[in-house]
Amino acid sequence: MDSSYLVAGLLDKLTNADSDIRFMAMTDIASELSKDSFQMSDHVERKVVAAVLKALDDKNGEVQNLAVKTLVPLLRKAKEPQIREIVDHLATLLSQERDDLKDIASIGAKTVVLELPASTAVGKTMIKRLLPTLVGLLPRSDTSQLDIIDIVAESLSRFGKTVAEQPELAAQVQAQLLLLLEHSRPAIRKRTIVAIGFLVVHTSDDLFAGLLQSIMKGLGEKMNSRDYGKMGTYIASFATLSRFSARRVGKYMGELSGLTFEYSKFDDDELRENCFQALESFVVRCPAEVTPHLNEIIALGLEYIKHDPNYDDGGDDGMDVDDGDGDGDEEVADDEEEEEEDDDDDNYSDADDMSWKVRRAAAKLLSSVISTRSELVSQLLSNVAPALIARFREREESVRVEVLSTFNALIRQVGAASGVSITHSKDDWRSASQTSLDSDPRLLLQEQVPRLAKYLPKQMSGKSVSTRLAGFILLRELVTILQGGLGAKFGLFVPTIEASLVNSAPGTSAKIINDPNLKIEALMFLQVALSAHEPSTFEPYLTKLARSAVAATKEKFYKITSEALLVLIELVKVIRPIPENAVSVTPAKAGVPALIQGIYEVVLAEAKLNDVDLEVKDRSILALATVLSSAGDLLQPSQITGEALPLLADRVRNEVTRLTALRAIKSVSDSFLVSSDTLDLGSVPADLVPVVAGFLRKSQRPLRMATLATLDSLIRRTQAVITTDVLDAVLAEVQTLNSLQDADVHIFPLSINVVSAALSVQSCRAHTVETIQAQLMPTIVTLTLEAPHWIGSGLGLDGLLQFWRDLVAAAPHLAAVGVDVLTRPLLAGSKRVVSKQAYRPLAESIATLAVGVPAQTAAIVQEFVNKVANGPDTDLPLLNVSLLVVGTVGRHGNLLTANPQLNENLLSLFTAQQEEIKHAAAFALGNVAIGNLDSSLPAILSQVREGGKKRYLLLLALKEIIARSPTLPTAHAADLWQLLFANAQDPAMEENTRSVLAECLGKLLLADPQERIAALRVQLQSPVGAVRATVVSAVRHTLTDPSAGSSLDIALGGNGLAQFLLLGDPELAVRHMSLMTLTSAAHNKPHLIRGSLSELSPLLYQETAVKQELIHVVEMGPFKHRVDDGLEARKSAFECMYTLLSTCLSRIYLPDFVDRILVGLSDPAQDVKELNHLTLQRLAVASPASLVARVDEAVAPLRESVDAKPKANAVRQEIERVQELVRSGVRTVVVLAKSLGIGASEGTSIAPAFEELVRSLKVPGNPIYETVVAVTNEVEAAETGGRR
Repeated sequence: MDSSYLVAGLLDKLTNADSDIRFMAMTDIASELSKDSFQMSDHVERKVVAAVLKALDDKNGEVQNLAVKTLVPLLRKAKEPQIREIVDHLATLLSQERDDLKDIASIGAKTVVLELPASTAVGKTMIKRLLPTLVGLLPRSDTSQLDIIDIVAESLSRFGKTVAEQPELAAQVQAQLLLLLEHSRPAIRKRTIVAIGFLVVHTSDDLFAGLLQSIMKGLGEKMNSRDYGKMGTYIASFATLSRFSARRVGKYMGELSGLTFEYSKFDDDELRENCFQALESFVVRCPAEVTPHLNEIIALGLEYIKHDPNYDDGGDDGMDVDDGDGDGDEEVADDEEEEEEDDDDDNYSDADDMSWKVRRAAAKLLSSVISTRSELVSQLLSNVAPALIARFREREESVRVEVLSTFNALIRQVGAASGVSITHSKDDWRSASQTSLDSDPRLLLQEQVPRLAKYLPKQMSGKSVSTRLAGFILLRELVTILQGGLGAKFGLFVPTIEASLVNSAPGTSAKIINDPNLKIEALMFLQVALSAHEPSTFEPYLTKLARSAVAATKEKFYKITSEALLVLIELVKVIRPIPENAVSVTPAKAGVPALIQGIYEVVLAEAKLNDVDLEVKDRSILALATVLSSAGDLLQPSQITGEALPLLADRVRNEVTRLTALRAIKSVSDSFLVSSDTLDLGSVPADLVPVVAGFLRKSQRPLRMATLATLDSLIRRTQAVITTDVLDAVLAEVQTLNSLQDADVHIFPLSINVVSAALSVQSCRAHTVETIQAQLMPTIVTLTLEAPHWIGSGLGLDGLLQFWRDLVAAAPHLAAVGVDVLTRPLLAGSKRVVSKQAYRPLAESIATLAVGVPAQTAAIVQEFVNKVANGPDTDLPLLNVSLLVVGTVGRHGNLLTANPQLNENLLSLFTAQQEEIKHAAAFALGNVAIGNLDSSLPAILSQVREGGKKRYLLLLALKEIIARSPTLPTAHAADLWQLLFANAQDPAMEENTRSVLAECLGKLLLADPQERIAALRVQLQSPVGAVRATVVSAVRHTLTDPSAGSSLDIALGGNGLAQFLLLGDPELAVRHMSLMTLTSAAHNKPHLIRGSLSELSPLLYQETAVKQELIHVVEMGPFKHRVDDGLEARKSAFECMYTLLSTCLSRIYLPDFVDRILVGLSDPAQDVKELNHLTLQRLAVASPASLVARVDEAVAPLRESVDAKPKANAVRQEIERVQELVRSGVRTVVVLAKSLGIGASEGTSIAPAFEELVRSLKVPGNPIYETVVAVTNEVEAAETGGRR
């Protein structure tokens, strides 16, 4: 049936007298209009519009409501003349006197405003027709006035820019809204403030100034009349203006903040609340401008957070607290004595008391300061933290929860300032140097724990679910940041833990609360606490904690059971701790076997269940493995070999639980109880080996990796019973896995470890050696030659070398065979092309074989020494490997006695044509010298003094000596220092030579930092820029050296490193090196720069600017290229800022920091843009409040990045680069939207421009829509993985 004919029939039904028929006809029309394929002619369109508009005045209310809903699809299909008719008709209806028509028209008008596209000419035209009518209706005082204000606000939200382009219309709207601020109804005034906020986003500066002056004038007039309600309205408008136009409000900050402070002194609680909310908005939205007033704001918050005129709590501000580690149970008893008094407090009620609003607003105000001012974290810990802790006893629940949340924000800020997040791995920060501790805010937070432990337990033991939930969240994050910290105070929280996890806790002082979310949060805190504290902390409470955790495993909600199993895992480790360096099993204390037995039975029962959630299955398996590995010797042998291990073996055979079960089996096999023969696993592990080996045929990479790790452990633990057939099957699977198609950088180390494990089986060693020689050795050599990129370093190289050691230990005769197999591809007749990347793993392997059999070492090495002596006559690949072999073996012994001409032969190769031969010769010279320092080092030093072209290579040799010599004699070190220092003065030295020299100086500096630092300081005054750069570079190398201890920190002094950061130097090279040194310090030793960061930051920010004097044009034939000599320094500056954000957040003044990041987003270099994208993402997570007011400024450069297009003639590499930029920009937008909580829906008004960018990216028709979806999924997956 033709659509037009169908609609014509439906239109006739709309005139039917039966309301049901009219309703069904309207329903069908709406359905047809919603179809994408539906099309209307102009004639039918006019008739449909007329019919729908007529139905808005239908006698039947349901037909009216449906007609309004039909406007949505109709507006999407109608053309401009019909849309104009709809708008005009709705405007007419709004002017009617009938209330029902005004209500319908209001809904219709809002629908029009929401559905008209803001970016099209039609939308802009229609809003210009509708808005004047709406503004004219604003003064009308009737039931529709609130609706009219809402429609005006929505119009300004979506079409504010269009309205601002009409100055007369904008002025008219502003004038009418200002009049409504004087309305007697509070609801009218509140909604008017929202509309004003949307208006000022786009209005001119003159209109804004007039608006602000009018508001301040009105506020002054109300002061005399003491009209607190309207005074509060005007103050609230300050907050709204700062949210919507922070930049312009910032210009008036002194005047606005002064007025707000003044009006906060009036004795009206709701007015004070408005004042605090305005100040909170100033702090968040105008961080730079509000800085001079921060101390006054903090003082005001501290004063009124305890504002409770109708209640006297004794006046204890929490400042007098015993900081000792008193007994927790005694303090709990004290709390019990005060329980009756607390109950009286909870029952207190005064319906007219609004002071709680003031206290809550004060807490939020302090929270805003804490969240945005990371540089004040130490000050806040000193003066705000004690006041917050004292207010934990707040009688009003909503205020108490807000206070706890505020303190939680302070804890998070401490974590961010210390470079630790809530999900950060454990780090022993207390063992750091005193210099580092002095600048660590965690130390100040730790000092607040005794005070916190006085007030928080009592509040958490009450009947408030919200308070207890907030308390557990606070404790969990506190323990995570401090990596413990509660110590003896933990006992104060045990009653609350019990009361939250069990339905009956006899003898506990806390109220029993049965709430699923509370149980989960209590378990999460308990898990973190158990893993972060020493086991001795929990000894008095083990029985109570075990009973609580066991009770939680029996809950019906799977998430509670899952978290309880994690607690049991940590609890077992606490009950039976086994140190990493244990030499014997410590006898169990009294009561421990019974606890372990009870936990074992519960965990075993959970692990046997099949009809439970997968998360519970996995964690029950891991819990069972933990019981076996930590306390298996306390169980009966029949329980281990008859119940637990068979169950784990069964779970290994189950495809769903296989991966987790493999990891569980490995943890049991690796346990100290098994390796010390304290725990007998029976025959189950040996029976599992062939089953597990079969999993290597599976394609899932995680399963393969877990399988290899488990096989390695099982083979080493079952040597007495494993057979050659089983080992043959394992080795066959490993050989197949190690093909070039299947192996990779992660698989190879694990698989080669399995081969080494097979060699450890004494009873099968001879057969295994034959198998490896015949089958696996060729495969391993092939991988070494053809996949050196993932075997040539790291775990791959470590595993490869260990395999060669184990092989020659089992079969010494294979040393010569292995050398021959590894050397053969390097010979001239070989058809195999060996890449340069393979030289190192080949040489390391050959050297390992040679050193592994001392009786054959001399003979094997002599062959390679001879090849070195032949020099150019040796094939280049073989010569290169020979040099590396000689050097690697040379550092383990004296080769010069048997080969006195070796040093001369190596020096002669410094003149070779190939650079890799020169470098290999320098490597060999340095390492051979280590074997005979007394004779070799003076000769090398003499050569260095002569200078010339060989100096660079000689310095490379010296670097090897300094870096690899286990004990460099003092006399030699002094000679080296003097020689290197003298060479550093040479202004003609090449840059690469100077870089090596600086590295040598840095390593020698660590031998005697106190004296040599002073010598370097003198050279900072050198008139030669290259010398100054060398000094700075030398210091940089000490910061990255793992052997650098606290002696360097002492030598540098508190802020001594700043002397070596010549960021203001006139030469670019010196500044660039200083930037890299600052980055290195921020990453490795941030405590050395925290105190100087306020002076260094302005110099750092100067280097982020594009400097036109460093840009020049280079002509290359007919082409001209712009070369930016300052690009590398600029990149280093932004890299430094990115690093500082992780380690020195507490010392960064974020307004200035954000300024430079926003500038960097528009940098002409793509690398700089992407680097700033990363920094913006990190800042959004670390301090989201600092970006809320500035995120709209990032929209233009981010839009440029996501809209980037490659040139028409771009090559593949250029296209990929553009795609990288687009993905980087999209990821930044997604992370910002998620972290700041903006852009999720229309009308949130936090950042209008950014919200519009987010919405435009999420439109399915967007060219990069698929990229947006993919990146969003990646971000969400990463966030989920981080939480886990």
